Amino acid sequence: MKDAVSIQSEPCAKGAKQVWVRDGTPESPQTNEQLRASQAKQRKDEEDARSLARTAGTDRQTSGTVYYNNSDADNARQRCNSAKQQAKVIRDRDWKRLTVERLRQLDAWVESECKSKSK
Repeated sequence: MKDAVSIQSEPCAKGAKQVWVRDGTPESPQTNEQLRASQAKQRKDEEDARSLARTAGTDRQTSGTVYYNNSDADNARQRCNSAKQQAKVIRDRDWKRLTVERLRQLDAWVESECKSKSK
């Protein structure tokens, strides 16, 4: 079959063209030190995401979005959905220029917007 695309666990057959490779080896459990470093990085990513949101004008403080007659849960859901939509627009528009670090910041921002604010 000409120009067929396949996803496989084995190397490509002779004459086939390999376009993309992803290592599927599971990661080993993190040590306590790695876990602390990961948590510190997540906090930094969240701060970077907040900064990115401020720069993009999409942070809660400057967006001016007002939701009337909605519960806190509705507001949180709308905020989360809005963040997901904005992230999709950014990914679709800038996919060639986005670095892995910028994608992580974007994901951290969406995650922070989708966290439940009610306690």
